[in-house]
Amino acid sequence: VHSFKGYWEKLNSNLEYVKYSKPHLHYNNSVVRREWHSLISEEKKGKRRSTVYVRNILDNAIKVISNLEARNLEPRLTPLFQEEDNDQRLLMGLMVSELKDHLLRHLQGVEKKKIEQMVLDYVSKLLDLICQILEASWRKHNLHPWVLHLNRRASAAEFAVFHIMTRILEATNSLFLPLPPGFHTLHTILGVHCLPLHNLLHYIDNGVLLLTETAVTRLMKDLDNTEKNEKVKFSIIVRLPPLTGQKICRLWDHPVSSNIISRNHVKRLLQNYNKQPRSSMMDKSSFSVEFLPLNYFIEILTDIESSNPALYAFEGHDNVDAKFVEEAALKHTTMLLGL
Repeated sequence: VHSFKGYWEKLNSNLEYVKYSKPHLHYNNSVVRREWHSLISEEKKGKRRSTVYVRNILDNAIKVISNLEARNLEPRLTPLFQEEDNDQRLLMGLMVSELKDHLLRHLQGVEKKKIEQMVLDYVSKLLDLICQILEASWRKHNLHPWVLHLNRRASAAEFAVFHIMTRILEATNSLFLPLPPGFHTLHTILGVHCLPLHNLLHYIDNGVLLLTETAVTRLMKDLDNTEKNEKVKFSIIVRLPPLTGQKICRLWDHPVSSNIISRNHVKRLLQNYNKQPRSSMMDKSSFSVEFLPLNYFIEILTDIESSNPALYAFEGHDNVDAKFVEEAALKHTTMLLGL
């Protein structure tokens, strides 16, 4: 008993000392937050840091994910999609890098390898805890992977799980912590399944739901072309980044998607177009419809394509040409006129 005399007083004294006198001993995610936003911004602008720096960060993320998968020998019930979420990988990698540097500064008596393993275990355990919360809620509500089929009504259990995932997202955003791979895709698919359109778009526009390529691809394939579903698809396509939007449009066989693809193709062709003197005589035999404004426009596009094939010969757009644009324009006009 005598050996513990003054123990609590000493402990409290030390805690107060660390709390007020040594603020630099506390790990702070603000550096990670700032660096992550900087990397994302640079990526959107087409700029990039040194390849070695970014590769090291992504290598850290790969180690975390491998560590996470090694913990889970049994298959999970929660259908987290195994996808590469680059933004989350950057966040994982940065967190590992900053936390490792912080511990190396303040735990100089501990081996570097032990600190590295400690950090990997810590970050992967954070992700594993989120997976376990999802797994527990999935089991509690007796859900199965097939509930994600979008052509059926959502149940109260699915909405409850969606609500839990939204709260997890709020918590991780406030603490600036990473999420396990596939979290955003599952959250968005449940959101499409559970929310009315105006609420869904509100969640998307405010960054609560992220339109991952996997989620949008699933949506385009699963939803049929009823009037209600067409509104959902179109509302989501117009919110996608241009490159992703062009890729997704090809999965939707619909006049609206053809119209979007045609507009993008025409914009790309005419971006650096210099008007040249042209003959007033056109070969009408090459046109299926005698509509002079459209015929003249398609002739210009055909000339640009034939003189600059590199402008439109890129991956995924091998079937888009002036003829495709003409057909899309005629279909669109027919729809507008109700013919």
